[in-house]
Amino acid sequence: MTIFPSLMFRLVRSLSMRWHLILRRWRAGPGVFAQRFVLANNTRVTLYSDDATFMPAYPLRESLQAHLHKHTVRVSLIAPVKNEAPNAPEWCASLARQTRLPDEIIVVDAGSRDNTLETLRTGLAQIHVPFRVIVEPGCNIARARNVAITHAQYPIIAATDFGCLPRSDWLERIVAPFESDPETRVVAGLYMPVDQQHRPIWRGFSIYPKAHRINPPDFVPSNRSIAFTKQVWAAVEGYPEWLTLTGEDTYFDHALQQDGGAWAFVPDAVVDWYAPENFIAYCRKVFAWAAGDGESGLHTSLYWRYALQLVAFFGGTLALLLLCVFVVTWQIAPVAVWLMSIVTVWCAGAFAAGRVTGLAIPILLPEAVLECARLAGFLRGSRQRNAALKRRLASVRGMFIVLSGVPIDDTGGGARCTQLALELLRQGFLVVFIHKFPKYESTSLDLKIGHPNLFHYALTEFDWKAFCRAEGQWLDDKLLAALVEFPLRDFLPTIREIRAHHGIVVYDLLDAWETSLGGSWYAPPAENEIIRASQVLIATSPVLVERLKKSTGRTVACLPNAVNHRLFDPHLRHPRPADLPVGEWTALYTGALWGEWFDWDLLVAIARKYPSANVVVIGDYHGQCTWAPPNLFFLGLKAHQELPAYVAHADVTIIPWKISALTQATSPLKLYESLAMCKPVVAPDLEPLRDLPGVWLARDAAEFLARIDEARAAAFPAAEVERLIDAHNWQARVERLVALTEHARQDSSLSATGMTNARRKETSA
Repeated sequence: MTIFPSLMFRLVRSLSMRWHLILRRWRAGPGVFAQRFVLANNTRVTLYSDDATFMPAYPLRESLQAHLHKHTVRVSLIAPVKNEAPNAPEWCASLARQTRLPDEIIVVDAGSRDNTLETLRTGLAQIHVPFRVIVEPGCNIARARNVAITHAQYPIIAATDFGCLPRSDWLERIVAPFESDPETRVVAGLYMPVDQQHRPIWRGFSIYPKAHRINPPDFVPSNRSIAFTKQVWAAVEGYPEWLTLTGEDTYFDHALQQDGGAWAFVPDAVVDWYAPENFIAYCRKVFAWAAGDGESGLHTSLYWRYALQLVAFFGGTLALLLLCVFVVTWQIAPVAVWLMSIVTVWCAGAFAAGRVTGLAIPILLPEAVLECARLAGFLRGSRQRNAALKRRLASVRGMFIVLSGVPIDDTGGGARCTQLALELLRQGFLVVFIHKFPKYESTSLDLKIGHPNLFHYALTEFDWKAFCRAEGQWLDDKLLAALVEFPLRDFLPTIREIRAHHGIVVYDLLDAWETSLGGSWYAPPAENEIIRASQVLIATSPVLVERLKKSTGRTVACLPNAVNHRLFDPHLRHPRPADLPVGEWTALYTGALWGEWFDWDLLVAIARKYPSANVVVIGDYHGQCTWAPPNLFFLGLKAHQELPAYVAHADVTIIPWKISALTQATSPLKLYESLAMCKPVVAPDLEPLRDLPGVWLARDAAEFLARIDEARAAAFPAAEVERLIDAHNWQARVERLVALTEHARQDSSLSATGMTNARRKETSA
């Protein structure tokens, strides 16, 4: 009798989980509307403007006028063209009127059938600037832009299009941020829609950007008015040539935002754009733009919202109209008037809800038609998505499935598993990140860690067969590997599937799980089974390497933690964070604030020993230290990308840990990040940290306090540390990981071939 309630409970729980998953997927959008990847924005945008009334509350701003007329950087102007003979003379004339001329002009013609080439060469010759017109018949817009940039000689690329007329000061203004800050990667300008008489076009239903409504960090610039470094173009692998026609600039911009770094927004760098002058032409343009999104898979949730909005609008309006007809037919005049009012309000409300701008009654029908054009274009483009995906994934090196205990954005996105995943993406791999446990942080940073080649799932939501049908079909002949970060029994089914598909399994021993770090989830039999299923074994410290060697008798590679040397770069400008307290000097700790290894007494002793210092702690703090001195500051959890600014303004960094068997087996990730920023580190005397330059080790609390003075007074060994970071960064770690995996794949292939040959001999015998 006790079995039945248990079975019923399991059934109800299973149905509840399935229903919750179905509802969640429906809200996100079904089918072609399902969000394929997350868009992440890692930029730091500075507003360049001398108008104090323009966005007065925006914190990062610089004067534009102060950086004009310098001309210390050199710039190549590029543009694609096809059949633009009527617009070419005026376009060339607008460049000739620039207050600052480009250092060269490169135009790529996609195979014009009119006299565009002759007109262009005549017009460009009058500008007295070196120019090239490259003919690439049949290429799409993305290919044309990439060809132009490939042939560009100079480090700054300014991009605009035909059908646009840059204002006379456009180039000088859009290049000014590069003059101001050499770290600037991208500068976003604006475009103004005009008619053939150069009069501004403003319509109530217009989606053209208006400067006062733009939020600089979220602004996705048009390639009618943008400038960027050739280096960042190469870092994101250029414009997406795998797209058929449109959408290349949106995809490119999001890739630039994902790459992050210093951006600038210059609202006064304006080009005039000949916009469609009639409604039908405007709808065609909207249809084409949406088709690009449909093909790339961008903004799918936005189009799902459009679909729901249109269903609500037309369905609700039709229902109310039918009700009105019924009421009028039965001659209930007052009620009819009342219901007609409801219809009017419904029509307005259906589009006002979910839209940023208010809509007036006369433009409701045009807005409805535009929404239909967007949705139709998106659906049209989505038909080509599989073919585009196949073209895009042709350059992918393979797929890594990261099996982690924590989500990808845990601890601010700074965990080892996250850093390995991000570096695998940079090195051309598709990454599937699967986590078992939820986040236990007391503060939500609402991070977005995304990439077109990144998928992350909770383990309960991941379906191996469904994923293979959707994504794996393009990767049959490429490397398939699993990186097991936590030895959880729940990962075994996925590991077996990967082995069955001839994949390589790598077990990464992070910590001594048999200690309190393993909590209640660690089970040695499960770890042993995962080890047996793994072709490659790696560990983060020499102690863990030896433990794994003894238990398995196999080769174990040592891959300690490392640093993202692109992010933690002391040569970049790092503005002082507003919440970092000012004092004579600063001692800084960043990292976890839990566990038996953290020495709270030592942290307090440091603050008391040095009352003139600010002892700053960054981590998930929720009142653990009730006896903190007044110079001990807890700033809470921070996103990983924010940490370099805090480290840059510290005088010494500390790792206040106890010395134990647990910590002797660790590889402190934050140590490498501090060293990369040329900051001395005071740490406990742990074996993995011995003989590292820039690190002062202490055997007890008294020695730790003395080491802080020594570290502050000593000259930092910058040259030695630079060599250390060259070998201890995530790029080097992933290169080693991939090499180990590829070697195991070759061995597995040779072994399979040998077994096949042996079976053939047995059969013939």
